[in-house]
Amino acid sequence: MCGNSEMGWDEFIRGIAECENRLNRSGQRGGDKLFLPNSWRALALDRTRKHFHNHRKFSFLELLEMFYYTRSSKPRDKLFALLNMGYDTGIGREAFNPDYDSTEQIILARYAKQFVEDGLVLDLLYRAGTDKGSDFCSWIPDLMNQQRKTQYPPTISTWEAAGPGSQRGFRAAQFLPQARLRGDITIGDHVTPVLGIVGIVLDSIQSCHPLEIGSRDTGIQFSNTLRDLRRYISHLDFYPNAGKNWKEELLIKCLIGDAIRPQNNAHGPLSSQSQQTRPLEWPEGFEQEVLAVKPNQNAHEYAAKSPGSLAVIDQFWQTAANFTSRIPNATVCITEKGYMGIVPGSAVPGDKIFVAHGAKVPFVLKKNTDMAFYRLVGECYMHGLMYHDDHKAGKFKQEEVRIV
Repeated sequence: MCGNSEMGWDEFIRGIAECENRLNRSGQRGGDKLFLPNSWRALALDRTRKHFHNHRKFSFLELLEMFYYTRSSKPRDKLFALLNMGYDTGIGREAFNPDYDSTEQIILARYAKQFVEDGLVLDLLYRAGTDKGSDFCSWIPDLMNQQRKTQYPPTISTWEAAGPGSQRGFRAAQFLPQARLRGDITIGDHVTPVLGIVGIVLDSIQSCHPLEIGSRDTGIQFSNTLRDLRRYISHLDFYPNAGKNWKEELLIKCLIGDAIRPQNNAHGPLSSQSQQTRPLEWPEGFEQEVLAVKPNQNAHEYAAKSPGSLAVIDQFWQTAANFTSRIPNATVCITEKGYMGIVPGSAVPGDKIFVAHGAKVPFVLKKNTDMAFYRLVGECYMHGLMYHDDHKAGKFKQEEVRIV
């Protein structure tokens, strides 16, 4: 409604679609689809409404992603408002009953514990960590959005990676997840639940280096990013389980997370480029086009490239920006065994690279001060450790790590 005018919901959604179609009829730079600002919020409501009318529901975590931007006077009320809209948190599940007496920390811990019992521990870990998790427990996501972010921090576990063989996406580990709750401990002023999860500690971070994804308009800063990466790996004489062109492979695949195709910046939690408008794969020889961009190249030299070359470089930049934005304050690291990857900015030398059973991606763990527990820093991309067959986990010792 606006003043004395009103329209039905379906007409409103069709209006958004038509406006966006008109925005895109004049052509798009680099294949980008243009959107109305914040239209994804209306689309989230529309998608939920259609599910409801078709007698379907989303999971509770999916609902939290879609409506992460919303606020309530008390953060817990936001959770309560979504409970009966989720298929896994509805009537009859005692752990999710609205509780107006307990603190928000207790409520959040109760929800997280139930998700662990339901076998959703990895769904929590993908969304948690030092920069994405709650303030009292690193393995529990900030489900109430007390950090007041406009959008749910995306996870790299859903990234469209090339995958091994005919499979698509990351698959860092085999087996089923093995996790259990190990009681509560007191850390400072907080009572923190302890999570025990089985996996393999594959490596330790040896060094961390800044990562700057440069200017899309000129390509100049981006070329400097490639220059910096070359410097970071210049002291490496070989790469584990890699071919002779491993340096070029590192420069390309680390920045885009081994993306199977160009992927532009996601527009909200629901909308991305449609399958019809996205290239099915990278063009042959795109690596050479990207690596040919020289450091400190002036704008005139860059603009003199062919339109095809500029389009490929632009798509690569967009994909790199999209991927690295999924890792908070993305930072380059080199491990003790000579791997290179992209880790959260809060990672430091000495942190461990851990792969939990069943996990799609590795995680960075930080030893707690008393050395009895770890804190979850977050998920990461480690080139050569993203697919189980690459690192042959059978050579490593399985262990349970305890995370607070």
